[in-house]
Amino acid sequence: DPRRCWRARLAVAGMLASLCSIQTAWNVFSHGQLRSLPSPQQRSLDRSWSWRQSRQATALDVGAELETDVDTDLEPEVDGHLAKIQELARQGLSDAAEDALYDLIDEGLQPKASHFGAVISSCVPNKDIDRAERWYWRMDALDVVPTASTYKALMSVAAEAGNIPGTKYWMDEGSVKAVKVDADMYKILIYACRQAKQGAEAETWIERMMIAGNQPDIDSCNAVLGTFADSGQNTKVEEWLAIMEGMGISPNVESYNHA
Repeated sequence: DPRRCWRARLAVAGMLASLCSIQTAWNVFSHGQLRSLPSPQQRSLDRSWSWRQSRQATALDVGAELETDVDTDLEPEVDGHLAKIQELARQGLSDAAEDALYDLIDEGLQPKASHFGAVISSCVPNKDIDRAERWYWRMDALDVVPTASTYKALMSVAAEAGNIPGTKYWMDEGSVKAVKVDADMYKILIYACRQAKQGAEAETWIERMMIAGNQPDIDSCNAVLGTFADSGQNTKVEEWLAIMEGMGISPNVESYNHA
């Protein structure tokens, strides 16, 4: 029964994810900034795993099925589940997004990277990087292959918190897994600098973005402008307005508001 198999695999993956999140914290530390480690309660099992234990317990006797990898096409109904999870993610309703993922499994459908990515995205408004990372490691334990969108979602959670090393870590992790670093990833990094109020670093990343052959857009430039404006560096704001015009990017209302 694929449904029982996935429930059991998710239960095991949840425990593995807690351990992997601690390792990720150390990896981020090696990038130059130690983010807050999860509390003891968070490190063990988060809300979704603990209150679902009774539902998962009945599946724990199917250990032999853990080796079974269901690789069938998703039924058409899965699109409705994905749309629901994505809408909940936009509202930052992580608990409800997780419930929707479980509902998909309970209907006998196999979750894909897009479903996990949507749940990870639900952590962005709340800046809950610990929760987002645990979902990534569950994917890994279940052999669900992450996509570029998965890594962008993880980057976005870290960026929202102004965690530049964490954002860079997930970009690098995606690159290691053969995910192409594109303009969107650079934009997320620049946004992380904006949140952290690090103008010089934002400037560095937009330059690296251009060196990599990615053309900055108005949003990226405004992020740099805003960072310098927030720190009162008006000379840099004027400099970047000139740079934008030199790149053929017309400043908009937001741009001039920073001047």
